[in-house]
Amino acid sequence: MVIATTGGGFEAGDIDNLVLESINSFEKDKNYSTQLENLINTLQYPDAKNTAISKDNFSINNLNKSYHFERNELKLNDIRFEQRDKHYYFIINFLDGTKEEHLIGIDNQYNMSKECVLGLPLAIKGFWDNDKLIIYYNDFCRINLFKFTFTFSATGADLYIQDQTDHWEALLKGNIIN
Repeated sequence: MVIATTGGGFEAGDIDNLVLESINSFEKDKNYSTQLENLINTLQYPDAKNTAISKDNFSINNLNKSYHFERNELKLNDIRFEQRDKHYYFIINFLDGTKEEHLIGIDNQYNMSKECVLGLPLAIKGFWDNDKLIIYYNDFCRINLFKFTFTFSATGADLYIQDQTDHWEALLKGNIIN
């Protein structure tokens, strides 16, 4: 048996437990094809319950402004949201001067991009949950999945980061710098 994983949100060693659980729950006379087809459709198509990112969701007060964060272990300097044509971009500037620009995937669908260190592929998707912007940053080549939750105010943004792989979290306070 060969198992290949792409994505984050789990430890590589957890795969053993998932495989054993699957083997133990397998019923040889049961037809699993409908269950598999439903799962594939669920993963393949947009999630209608999440609100797509659109011009109506993004306040003009949140676009084309940079949100500068206090010094942090992530070496994150500032984040910016921009609209170009009909698309929204998530721009990250790090303290060392490196920069990442990512097109935000909408309707719960990832958009492929590249990270700044080695140019490895990653995926970004976003949606609105009431007044909070949720961005999933899936650095699947490194098996890391981050959930960024932005809460905007008139003077800045709070950024709550959850590392869904290594299970840590951080809250960063950001001020508008332009």
